[in-house]
Amino acid sequence: MDKRSLLDKSMSYPSIRFVDVNGTPFNPDEDGLTHVRQFGGAWYVELDRAWQGEVALDGTPPILLIQVPNTNRWELPPGRERVEIIRRSGEVTVVLIDSTGKVARDTATTLHIYPANISEWQIDRMVSDIGVLALSTAWCVRRLVPVPMGEGFGAEGLGQQWIAGNGMIATATALLELAAVVQDNWSAIQKRPLKSFVTEVGPVGIGKANLSPQLLIKSKVEPGKRRVLGMTRIESTQCMENEFLCYILDVYLLDLASGLITSLESLSLINIEDDLIPAKPRRKDEEFQEFIEASKQRIQTFRLRQEELKKQINCKILQLQSCVQWATQSRSSNFLVDIKTPDEPVFNSLRLIASPNYGPIFEKYSNSKGDILEPIQKVLYLLEHIYRGEIQPTWEIYETWCVVKLYSAFILYANMQPLDERQTLFESIEVEPNGTLKLPRNTPFSLRGKLSNGQFYTIHLIYEAQLTTADGQLRTPDIIIRFSINEETNNYCFDAKYRNYDQQGDGRLIEDVIDIARDRYLEELPLACAFILHTDPKRDYWGEVPFHRLVLEEFDVEMNELEYPGHQYGAIVLVPGNDDDRQVRRILRLLFQYHNSELCTACLSCGQQLEWGNDVHSSWKPDRISEEELIGRVVYREGRAGNGTGLYCSCPQCGSFWVIQSCYGEHHHLLKFKDCFHRNSDHPEFQGKWMYICPDCGSDPSLAELRATAQQAATNLDF
Repeated sequence: MDKRSLLDKSMSYPSIRFVDVNGTPFNPDEDGLTHVRQFGGAWYVELDRAWQGEVALDGTPPILLIQVPNTNRWELPPGRERVEIIRRSGEVTVVLIDSTGKVARDTATTLHIYPANISEWQIDRMVSDIGVLALSTAWCVRRLVPVPMGEGFGAEGLGQQWIAGNGMIATATALLELAAVVQDNWSAIQKRPLKSFVTEVGPVGIGKANLSPQLLIKSKVEPGKRRVLGMTRIESTQCMENEFLCYILDVYLLDLASGLITSLESLSLINIEDDLIPAKPRRKDEEFQEFIEASKQRIQTFRLRQEELKKQINCKILQLQSCVQWATQSRSSNFLVDIKTPDEPVFNSLRLIASPNYGPIFEKYSNSKGDILEPIQKVLYLLEHIYRGEIQPTWEIYETWCVVKLYSAFILYANMQPLDERQTLFESIEVEPNGTLKLPRNTPFSLRGKLSNGQFYTIHLIYEAQLTTADGQLRTPDIIIRFSINEETNNYCFDAKYRNYDQQGDGRLIEDVIDIARDRYLEELPLACAFILHTDPKRDYWGEVPFHRLVLEEFDVEMNELEYPGHQYGAIVLVPGNDDDRQVRRILRLLFQYHNSELCTACLSCGQQLEWGNDVHSSWKPDRISEEELIGRVVYREGRAGNGTGLYCSCPQCGSFWVIQSCYGEHHHLLKFKDCFHRNSDHPEFQGKWMYICPDCGSDPSLAELRATAQQAATNLDF
């Protein structure tokens, strides 16, 4: 052994711990992990005795820490890198480096930094959501879904999410039929499971053993010993046929059934409200009255269909729960308990096909896999990793979840499909050896929708797109969405951030909205809008009023940001378990119907282009021009639309109802629907009514002002 090895062996290193500014150590959680909450305060590295070498954050290259004078405490060096590391969630590992420059790997100590405003439950929920959304969107992609719903209750007109719901019911039915075949044959299988012979070390009669020289000598020394350890062949249930049973139980009747339960429970079956339908419209002509009554009837029909689907969903959930319970017990059977489930079973066994008990299960599985269960095959790999708990919830999981959530929303809520036979986003997600999820970067994932009039619209969603400003600077926002219709393209930008603005203060909110969303992205790139997606449920800013008003209301801070953003930049909350489905539906309306005119009068979920003058009516009937021309003026935001002119839109398929209106100022666009993203009027007489502040010019007339205007000109007063 050389001198260097002797030195390494004899060297004793100081122990490392993480402390706060007062020197108090951070305590381990219930899993034994030393942790601190993101933005919860500064952290330091403290050694239990003096050290002449270096202390560093592990990495390539390591980041050397600096010693606090007259202490055994070490901290990050000043500068931008320090700020970024302190703000980051995830984990940091500290190592010691001796005087020769050698990294002492056995000193590595890790501090886990839990994301602010995100609980451990929400982190786990994000991982689970990715599996649920992979499963949910699979039913909508490239197939007609069988609809076992009976006369008059098909999926037609209920939108893609309803198709997903019906697809899940059809799949649950197929899965339960497979479970029934397994259950029918289970008693016979338990009594006589298929077996194979395996070779293992065990006691064998001395006459049957192949004696080695050592055993031969031992047999002479101990002539009375009749059994010795040797290689023996025994009967075992460890065979490919029983591995197949384990695969069916674990993957289909446990994991897939559990995923279906979660997916069915997560279906956001929205109640279409009729609050926007005017109770006492000023327009009294018979055509408009019939339209109002037809709109109410459509909503009633939708609710009946919704209730029918809810009943079927609840029934399937109960049956699936029973299936999971039975499969859990069966998997613990003595003949299966020690068998490991294969990633993919082997099917080239004649015994599997020919067995009177195993054969029917294999036949049912093969038929179902190629039919009802076919859509999930390409995402089954991802689902298995998630449901087996093999995905590590790293700090990047929020970005991944936001990408997946938006991508799924286009399929489930906007009637869109992948282009051609290209891979879906879920099929492209890789699971790294360390259990982290990896999304392809700077790669467009394309979806296309089709309206009932044959018109197509397309989006390209890109994670970490590499974009260049006019002066050649690189920008890599987390999400870019390129939306195209009628040969026109709009670009939308989203950047995902863990945020707790109460702890981080108004400065961080100002930096996010003004410095990043507006200045860094919106003004330097060709974008229609740019938003921060964040995890602080208290701050939900859609650019509906000047930013100075928000910070004044939230933080009592004055600032000179007086422009009306017109929903072009802001900071939108998007976090699991906090109305996240509602938020993504609002985002779709913002992108497709507010920042674009072509889809204003289209039902996104059904793909139904409403017919002007039939499914869309103006709030007042013109005399000198046709109603269709007036509708066009409002839709395309022309100045001749008339103050406050509204359009009532009623989908003939699902009954969805919304209002488009020109503001009372410069005839800007207002989009009114349940959970609208505009700011309600400041005037108390309009509290609880459908009156909003114009996000472009701030127009917000009082009732007295509207009445005064009405005396001078024919003005619509339907609110």
